[in-house]
Amino acid sequence: MHPDDALGLFALPTRAIPTGPTRVLWSYGMGAESTAGVRLWLHDPTSRPPELLPDLSNLTVLIAQTGDEWSSTITHVEQHLLPEIRALRVRLVEVARAGPHQRDGIVVLQDTREPARLHANPSEHGFFALSEENRRNGVMPQLGGRRLCSAKAKGWPLDQWRQRELGNHPYVHAIGFNVDETKRIDRDKSITLGGRRTPIYPIAHRGWTRQDCLDYLTHAYDLDEAWPKSCCRQCLLSALMSCLDRASDGRRPAETVLHSCLSRMYARSVELIFFSSGGWESWDVQRRPIIPDGMPVLVDDDLAFEDASGPRPATVVNRWLCELPSSCCPALSSWESYARVLRSWMEFILDFDVNLFDERRPLKDALSAYAVHRACGPIEARFEVTTWDRHVSVLSSCYRWAVAQGHAQAEPFTYAQARILYGDQVRDREINLAVRRRPKAHVTIKYLERDFEALFLKALAGLTPDGAEDTDYRGRELARNAAIGGLGIATGLRRQEFTYLLVPETPALPPKPSALPIPFRVPTGVTKGRKYRTTWITYQALVEVHHYLDLARPLAVEGSTWRPPAKAGEPLLVTEVGPVGGRVNGKRVRWAALRPSERLRLVAPDGGSMLVAVRGDGGPFTAWATVFERASDRIRDRWEPRFPTVNPHRLRHTFAIRTLEMLVEGYYAQAAKLVKDTDADAALALYLSKADPLLVLRDLLGHSSVLTTEAYPRRLDMTRIYRNAYERAGQAHGLADIAAAEREADDEFSDEFEEAI
Repeated sequence: MHPDDALGLFALPTRAIPTGPTRVLWSYGMGAESTAGVRLWLHDPTSRPPELLPDLSNLTVLIAQTGDEWSSTITHVEQHLLPEIRALRVRLVEVARAGPHQRDGIVVLQDTREPARLHANPSEHGFFALSEENRRNGVMPQLGGRRLCSAKAKGWPLDQWRQRELGNHPYVHAIGFNVDETKRIDRDKSITLGGRRTPIYPIAHRGWTRQDCLDYLTHAYDLDEAWPKSCCRQCLLSALMSCLDRASDGRRPAETVLHSCLSRMYARSVELIFFSSGGWESWDVQRRPIIPDGMPVLVDDDLAFEDASGPRPATVVNRWLCELPSSCCPALSSWESYARVLRSWMEFILDFDVNLFDERRPLKDALSAYAVHRACGPIEARFEVTTWDRHVSVLSSCYRWAVAQGHAQAEPFTYAQARILYGDQVRDREINLAVRRRPKAHVTIKYLERDFEALFLKALAGLTPDGAEDTDYRGRELARNAAIGGLGIATGLRRQEFTYLLVPETPALPPKPSALPIPFRVPTGVTKGRKYRTTWITYQALVEVHHYLDLARPLAVEGSTWRPPAKAGEPLLVTEVGPVGGRVNGKRVRWAALRPSERLRLVAPDGGSMLVAVRGDGGPFTAWATVFERASDRIRDRWEPRFPTVNPHRLRHTFAIRTLEMLVEGYYAQAAKLVKDTDADAALALYLSKADPLLVLRDLLGHSSVLTTEAYPRRLDMTRIYRNAYERAGQAHGLADIAAAEREADDEFSDEFEEAI
């Protein structure tokens, strides 16, 4: 039975007896996570569960209307998702409560494979709204605990429809929880209805956060602002959560600002927003505010920035945040991270009626309670050691600034003096006693051994461990993935550095194969701290990159009509391309001067992005963490259960370890040659192995100090490396037989042992 196109209302059908394949139901809440999940299934067959048929004929998208959804959410769904559902003829069912009591049952607003609209207005479409129930009962929306309102207005109607439709037959139930909603997932997956219900969580399984879903939808639909959060207009709790969503330029949608204003009557918190100078001419100010766009701003829940005693603590913190760009902190992401650290601390101490700039005693007590909360509190509130230490560092920096500026009289931290010795260098250092003890740096270095490295690169290329084509894997852009994976391992580039690398910045391929590494200049526009450096790349890795650039990449970019989305800014059209720079929008520009956000907007003369890695439509590809994680999962599932999850930085550690081994072996080879040619003492080999390898590795990785680089040799079995390298080099240059040398050493230490007895 199909609904009328005008209203789409019809009586509840009697229970059908499903036959054929297992039914797959998606509980679609119209928010960012569930929208991203449904769209992925529509467009990416590899993301679908095995129970889903190729033509999606056994998929049903379920919507429960509460009667109070924001019109912008409805409009987004109708404009973007419904046409895609209609094009693939996916079944969509829309239900709602018929009245305030369960005996009133439910109404089916539409059940069709050609949806053109949603039926969100209760007065127009004849169903019972949640807000009407609140008005009749004289209650406010629920602010905490279990969301019984959601269970009543959404869960119950959906359960009724599923019971009528499926009876006792098994089904797969997809829900769009993100990877951070582990508590909701654990609670939901325990409900199996005696084995009839198989819950799945596609977004969480994909490893996506809410922000990942927002970014995906913004790119897929070319949105000017973030996909709105699905919530009732009168719901203060959901409204307060929705105010955290913002467009890519830092602005929040107007509706979420209204949500936030309504919520302040009930929330005692500090809100985080992001400054935008758009429309400043109407602000009744004499000049444009000298505040960078995207700068985080903390606001008390009563919207006041000062009171009778002077500026509020949030106002003082905002002044500190504004000084970050001129205090060796130019990255916008760091500003946001620092602001979130301060907000968490401020909201915590508010519960104890402690002011941010209170006296030292209450501040120290609050810090002790905060340390316990982050170490032993609820699971979702606990911090790893590195996260806690980072928070302590940020808070300490803010308090020291506030004391120096006269905004605070004391800080909660206590410091001790320490002396660090490294060789002939002696440094005095101040230690914050709130910092937790952490493992030594070399213990936390994670890298790939040679066999795992080869296995990883083959998986990226769509090959089996023996190098044959993996016929069971239908991957895309395999040449690109393998080339970039090899590039990361062979150069030690950070994720930002190889993600935003431009084609002209790739070194030319030497005319002949070379056993020596090839210099690789890393542009300052993408390096950490904007520090120029030169690393190197192996000849074979560079060959793979050029194979991709010459063969696979042109298929995606030639004739491409790709343009950056409007939210990213105007396209930067390149008309002349040189190895060092080019003409961008008619002006000469050095590639090294371009930042990542600008590189994403570059459009090549023949079409497509200027980045080395591109998508199938010629646009820039940046999701390398996802690519590497999927390859790791595939290796673990099919070939090697011990294989670790590879993130982009693990490739950098692998480069460091492999390079250090190569440097050591190179020095021993030189030493062995000198021993043979000069008949000098073999101790010269040990001398030549000192210091230089670490200094070279420091420059390749771009470390400011060799103290950072020194963590890598501690991670290695240096005795084995030196011994193996020396043996190989000695044999290659015709030195004395290794076995004879070992026998001589055994005799030497045997004599020493007898004398000791």
